[in-house]
Formats: sequence, structure tokens, C-alpha cells
Amino acid sequence: MMPVSRRLIFSLKTFGAGMLAVWIAFRLDLAQPTWALLTAYIVSQPLAGAVLAKSFARIAGTFAGATMSVLLIAAFADAREFFVLGLALWVGACLYTSVLLREAPASYGAMLAGYTAAIIGFAAVDAPLSVFDTAVARVTEICLGILCATLVSRVVLPITAGRVLKRTVADSVEAARAWAADVLRGVSDERAALADRRKLLGDIMTIDLLRAQARLDTPEVRRQDDALRHLQARLLSLASILLSIQDRLRILLRDRTGRAAGLAPLMAEVADAVESREADTALAEKVAAARPSLAEMKRDPAHRIEHILVARTGDVLVATADMERFSRALLRGAAPPDLGPAPGLARYRDHTQALVAGLVAALALCVTAAFWIGTGWAQGGNAATLVVVVCSLMATLDDPAAGALGFLKLSAVALPIAALYDYAVFPAIDGFPLLAASLALLLVPLGMLVPDRRYAPKVMPLIMSTIAIMGVQSRPVLAFESFVNASLALIFGIGAAVVMFALLRPLGVDWTVRRHVDGIRRDLASLAAAPAAQDHGRFASHMFDRINALITRIGAEDLGHRAILQGSLAALRIGHNILILRGGMDGFAPAPRAAAEQALATLARLFAGRDDGAAALDTLDAVTGQVLATDGDDETTATLLVTITGIRSSLAEHAGFFRLAPAPTPVPAPIPEHAA
Repeated sequence: MMPVSRRLIFSLKTFGAGMLAVWIAFRLDLAQPTWALLTAYIVSQPLAGAVLAKSFARIAGTFAGATMSVLLIAAFADAREFFVLGLALWVGACLYTSVLLREAPASYGAMLAGYTAAIIGFAAVDAPLSVFDTAVARVTEICLGILCATLVSRVVLPITAGRVLKRTVADSVEAARAWAADVLRGVSDERAALADRRKLLGDIMTIDLLRAQARLDTPEVRRQDDALRHLQARLLSLASILLSIQDRLRILLRDRTGRAAGLAPLMAEVADAVESREADTALAEKVAAARPSLAEMKRDPAHRIEHILVARTGDVLVATADMERFSRALLRGAAPPDLGPAPGLARYRDHTQALVAGLVAALALCVTAAFWIGTGWAQGGNAATLVVVVCSLMATLDDPAAGALGFLKLSAVALPIAALYDYAVFPAIDGFPLLAASLALLLVPLGMLVPDRRYAPKVMPLIMSTIAIMGVQSRPVLAFESFVNASLALIFGIGAAVVMFALLRPLGVDWTVRRHVDGIRRDLASLAAAPAAQDHGRFASHMFDRINALITRIGAEDLGHRAILQGSLAALRIGHNILILRGGMDGFAPAPRAAAEQALATLARLFAGRDDGAAALDTLDAVTGQVLATDGDDETTATLLVTITGIRSSLAEHAGFFRLAPAPTPVPAPIPEHAA
């Protein structure tokens, strides 16, 4: 959590940016200085790079929304029904794009383009000839707020995203190293491990967001872009390796305790090397020599699990050495000379959630606008605007109805505060200094809570609603009737959004979790059915993005969801093994190749839900038998045997996640020497 002093500085900077925007708006005699103040608070972020990224997106979205509002009014000035339908299509399309892009800066811009068109369009619908002037005024006021927030964030005690990025990199590397040492030593505290894993995976995915922001405020980060992507790929790879080690070690501890005990000294030695941060070539050779041979694996199935465990232990040495090399170079401000091509990172795209969000917003707008047109309520357009704004802001929540209801409650709290300012404070003061001083009493304390993730979802709606309702202007308008009508429109509009969410999206976290689990299975099915292997790094980042989405929704203490999380992590290793099978096809002899193709086809049907789980395991066992019957002692046969064994053991260990029988299959006894 950010220290109090930093939060105070952030609040003072944000308030200063807002007051600068209001003062300039007064000097330019703009119609609605409130928009400049509101925008300054919306775009302000603790990191200068984040402000720049959000500002660019907001400017682009504002221009796009303003342009669309002018076009819609020009086309349907005398046909409100068609205006509403056109606006609903635009809002739905923009929100679909926004939810689909998720954390990308363009996501925010797309959302802004949607509700900016509603804000300007409904404001000008009764005076269509003024729509261009209204659009220009809103764009000017919003751009003024953006420019002031950006200027203050860059000039006054700036906190760069580059600085935070370096700290996050250092923390992530240290946490990954500690996790690796614990796993290798067999330290097991599942509840604490899940909490630590949640933070580490979240930090790894955050590096990508910080990298994009730091490119805007820290020039050296632009030169280190490839190195950062290499480091992130190594962190993701290490996490995947450690999950494989945990699964295989658990199998040996349960079924072959002696095997696990025999490997413990070697794994402890590797753990010591990981903590020492020094590369050890001799140890790497020792680990490689400890892998069981193909003959041993054919004779005793436990040796196959042991082979996987030792191989992944060796991978830990390589991954941590690379991770250390990249992180040291980054923290020194230099890039390693032998990087090679930077790996690509891929995020999942949730088309279902995006489509639902767009449809809900469009339908909510149509219903509210129909009430406005049917009743002729003068403030009905404002209510429809608020429906669009709230539906846009809450679109990505698992329970948007609860979020919108919270927004409604906080807006109700904002009404008396705004009334106090409009009818008691503002009439009693004169001049800009007193205006700023009076607003500081409210906005500075509230602004200190914005950087805290625990309070931001509650504080920002209160700040936004209060500023919007009180209407900061150089010549205050004291018409109480207008205030009451605007307040009713606010409550009605947000309330309509709550009702529409409750009716159209009565879904919660469990629905989201199920969709992510189904998405993981679909990804594995596509991977197994694909004619060519994908890039390992892109697959890992895509899968970890889904896993990170699950982790943020599942508490470490939630026993019911723990199996889901563990299964999703096992799915990552299964995916890597599928990629190994697919990538090695050209090197397999005809018989092993046919066995591998059969295994992949079986997995594709299983993950797509078209095959019975027990039948899939039987097929994998039959394929394993075919591989065991293969003559020779070559590396490709060993790879095929180990890979299929790894997939089969992961499926059995996480049977519930993969819709198999609940009991894991123990490792069979070894074949007697005379029968081998």
C-alpha cells in the first residue's frame, strides 16, 4: 500500500491539476468547467506513464465519440427513435471492443468513444443545430483537463512507471527464486503458497502493463523492451516448471516414497544453487546424469515420473540463471548482448463477456430512451446518458448489478454534499482562491484514498458524482428546480442500470470461473487439434493470463475452488507437453509418430468434451504400450514416452478439473527384471 505521504502528494497534485483546468476554463469562458475538473480526476494516476497512456486513449476516444454524436444528430435530428437505435449500436460496438481489449490503453479509448457520443448527443438532441458547438465545447473542456493532469504529473514530483517497473522486476525475481527453492526442498504450505503464487503471477502479468507505461516516461525502457519481454518469458517458464515439479513430487511422495527420498539431496543442492544466484555448470551436468535411461523407464513406470522430475529440476537451473542475467542487466540499465528474438506475449480475448456487455448497454439505453420519448420528461436524456456511463464503467465486473448499486448509493451520498456547496458554500464566497479553498476541504481528503485499491472503487464514484452534480461554473446557477430534476435523472439513470444488470446479467463470480475453466479446456483442445505447434512463449503467456484471471477471483482460503486453480496450472504443463509432441512429429519414426497422432487426437476429443474421460486414459495407456514396444534406445522414443506419461499423470492427478473419474491412478509396480 502506498505510504500516507505519497498519497497526500498524489491528492494535492490531482487537486492542483483540476484547479488549474478550472482556472483556465474560467479565463477562456468555457461553458462547463466542471468537465475539465472531472476529467483531471478521471485521468490522474500515481504514475506519470499511466497518466500519459490514459490521456492519449481518452483524447482519441473523446474525438471519436464527439464525431459520432455529430453524425448521428445530423442524420436523425427529426427522428429520435432512429437516433437512439444508432447510438445504441455505437455504444454496444464500442463497449464490445473495450471489454475485448481489456487492459490495453485502446480499451479505455473505446469505452470513452461510446459514452462520449451519448453525453454530447443527448445534450444536443433538443437543439440539433448546436450539436457541433456542443461537441467542440466538450472536447475542449475534456482536453483541457487531460493536458493539465498530464503536465502536473510530469512536472511536479513525478513518479515514473520505469522506477516502479524496476522495483516490480526485482521483487518478482526474488519471489520466483524463493518459490523455486521452496518447491525443490518440498516445503508445502498450500494456503500460503496459493497466496504467494497469486501475487507472483499477478506481478509477472503486471510487468507487461508497466512496460507499456514506462515506455512513455522512461526513455531507457524503450531500449530495454526486448530484454523485459525475455525476462517475463523466463518468469512464466519458471512458474510452469515449478508447477510440474510439484505435481511429480507429489506423485512420488504418495506412491514411491523411496524414489522421492533418493532425489531429495540433489534437489536440495539445486535449491542452494538457486538461492546463491551463481551458475554451476558441474551441478547442471550432475542433474542431467541423474535422469533415468529409456531402459529403466520401460522397466519401471516410476522412473518416467522421476525422469520428468529431474529434467524439470535441471530446467530450473537454466531458467533462474537466465532470469538473473536479464534482471541484472535491466536494473543496471543495459541489455544483454545475446538476447535473440523477443518472445511474443498473448492475452486471452473473452468474446462472450464482450458481447454480453455490449448487448446489455445497448438494451439498457433503448429501454431508458423509450421511457424518455414516451413520457417527454425533460431530464430523460440525462438519465439515458447515465445508463450508458454506468453500464460502461461496470461492464467488466463479475457482478455488475452490485457494482452499479454501490455507485447508486454513493451518488445518493453525493447529492446532499453537492447541494451544500451549491446553495450554502458557493453563494457565500467570491473569487477563485476561495472556490479552490472550499473544494480542497472535500477533494483533497477523498483524493488520498484513490491510490488505495481497497477504497478507490468507492471513492471515485463519490468524487465523480459530487463534481458532476455541483456544477463548478464561473457564474453559478441557483435554480433549485433544475438541481432537483438533475438529481432525479441521476438516481433514475443509475437505478435503471442496476435493474437492467439484475435482469440481463444475473451472474456472479462462479459463472466467470466456469467460463475461464471452459476456455482453458477449449485452448487445450485447439492446441491438440492444431496441425502445427504454436510458440511456447505465446501459449504460456496466454494460459497464464487466464490463470491470473482465475487467481484474482479465488481466495487462497477457498477450499472449494482450490482444485480448479491447481487444475488450471496443471493444464499449462499439459499444453507444453502437447507442444512438445506436435513439435517433434517430424523426428519420430512412423510407429511412434502414429502413436503420438493417436494421443493428440484423443486429447483433442477429451478437452472438447466429445470423449469419455476413462476411455481417454485407456487410449493413452494403449499408446504408452505401443511406445514401450518400440525397439531401440533413441532420444525421440524417450521424449515420446516421458511426454505422454506427463500428460497422463497430470490428467489423473487433476481428474475433477478434466472431467475424469475422481481417483488418481497410482504408479504401477515395476516390471521384474526377467520380464523386461
